[in-house]
Amino acid sequence: MTESQLQEILKRVSANWNTLQLPAQRKQAFPTWERYVGDLSYAAVSREIDARALAGGFPPRPGEVRAAVLDQEGNAPSPEEAWVIASRVRSAIETGVVPEPMPLLVAETVRSMGRVSNREIFLKVYAERRQTYIAKEYGINEG
Repeated sequence: MTESQLQEILKRVSANWNTLQLPAQRKQAFPTWERYVGDLSYAAVSREIDARALAGGFPPRPGEVRAAVLDQEGNAPSPEEAWVIASRVRSAIETGVVPEPMPLLVAETVRSMGRVSNREIFLKVYAERRQTYIAKEYGINEG
């Protein structure tokens, strides 16, 4: 992504979330955004910003945008999404239906826990594994 494209991303964040309004604020935020998303494609980051703008909520942090862009294949779904996937697979197995494939991270969590029946424990265990996975797989390339 070029510097001007990243500036455009910051302007869109500013406009959508009423943050980074002053040019000095965008200038101060630029190095952090550059560090986390500067090596990604403008189109992919732009799509993620658009999706988050349409969904509403809090302003995106650059690390969240990086992880979301790099996880386009769904390898690290949110804990809530992982619970839904694990529950569907459990239900399919219990009814004798061939289950849908699970993302590896979800499958590893299910295997480590044995029977998945307690939502809160699953969410806690999965969230910890997901955080480690994202830090390892989607970390910043230092060179």
